[in-house]
Amino acid sequence: ASNVGRKGRCKSPNELNTLALPSMDQRKQKRQKQLRHLPQQPQQQSLPSPPPWPQPWQKQKQKQKKKQLHTRKCQPRRHWSQSPAVPRCRRLAIRLSEGWSLPCVVCSYGFCMLAPVVWEPPQVAGMTSRGSGGSSSTTVQQCGTLRRPLRLLGEQVVHAAVRQHGQRLIVEFSGRAAALRRANDCPEERAHMCRQLRRMLRLEHEDDMVVAKFHSMHRRAKREGFGRLFRNPSLWEDIVKTVLLCNCGWNRTLTMARKLCKLVGTEGDCPSAKELAAAPLAVLRKAGLGYRAARLQRLAACVVASGVQPRLLCDAKESLVALQAISASAEGASSAMKEASAHGLRGPPLFMYVAARVLPGFGEFAARNLLQLCGVYSMVAVDSETSRHLQARRGLPPSELVNPAAVRDAADRVYRRYGRHKQLAYWWELWRGYEAVHGSVVSMNSADYVKCCRTPMST
Repeated sequence: ASNVGRKGRCKSPNELNTLALPSMDQRKQKRQKQLRHLPQQPQQQSLPSPPPWPQPWQKQKQKQKKKQLHTRKCQPRRHWSQSPAVPRCRRLAIRLSEGWSLPCVVCSYGFCMLAPVVWEPPQVAGMTSRGSGGSSSTTVQQCGTLRRPLRLLGEQVVHAAVRQHGQRLIVEFSGRAAALRRANDCPEERAHMCRQLRRMLRLEHEDDMVVAKFHSMHRRAKREGFGRLFRNPSLWEDIVKTVLLCNCGWNRTLTMARKLCKLVGTEGDCPSAKELAAAPLAVLRKAGLGYRAARLQRLAACVVASGVQPRLLCDAKESLVALQAISASAEGASSAMKEASAHGLRGPPLFMYVAARVLPGFGEFAARNLLQLCGVYSMVAVDSETSRHLQARRGLPPSELVNPAAVRDAADRVYRRYGRHKQLAYWWELWRGYEAVHGSVVSMNSADYVKCCRTPMST
């Protein structure tokens, strides 16, 4: 049928081969005609093209990327075993009672000069202010800074910097990354650090009551803000430094404390009972301890054997419990009980004195000194300085101070009017006598600590 022509005549194969096909242009035209009859679709609105220059936020982002890349290139490569550095953990803030002063509390006892404590004196800066009458110069004094290590419950060490801002105590911590993370993440660790600070700086309510009672009897001490004697964060460190005070001059005490912290302690801190018990005796003698090396190891063994936790040693309210636990295995409690009863002690001070007296190597002075560090001031810690002080300041003749027992009786008689605060009154006189000769301890540099104590005092 396809070969049939218009008039019914069949087309030959040659005619079929020569049949003209539509060209490409004809097909395009036909397609355009078909598209004209189709419905028109709405054209999509094109978005405005961005400008050729970058936007401001793009510039800022590019600068940040360049800065990050530059700092990344400048930083030295850190080994895989090293944890990322953490500069400091968040601050701790402690509210202070009225009249509390950091320089007065820290620079009130000789322990502020012993390692690992570092006291940075206040800086006095001159400021110029302009008023209606012209310019005037005023002097602004900033509070000093107390620096020392503190122990976590897991025996890790963080370094604390304590400053006072008005009626608040601001504490900043630094140290190893793992210790700082634990201090940040664990509420028990933060509470333990606050416990150590409150004990060291006497911030408990009981301390406020003692100071208020003492100030009612001593007006000059009230004007000067004296009454809170500086001590260590833990009872164990008080025991160690009390041993370092006995039978030597102040220069040797400073040297022994510095070498002990450097050779035995972790990161320059005072060694714990476990560290001191495990330390070789040769290392302790290298620190210049002499016969005190064996005595300190016996004390450390008593603490380890008692199982007293660090939380109890740093709690100012549980000093009696901790002392009794440490001295539970010691002998000589009956004779110490008779001695304390003869001095008129009753109640908790009696049991605290007995527990301190039976510690290995603790004599009369060491026990009384440990009592005043625990907050009991009814007994004067008598030593050779007391005899010299009573002669120079109180005018007692040497015939009344022939032996330690006579010196103790004379001190109790002189400071009897202060009742349970005899040690505070005695120490105020002795400390002010040192400062009258050598200057204020608050503004003293560490190089001047050697001459501060154990030297003749003017009358």
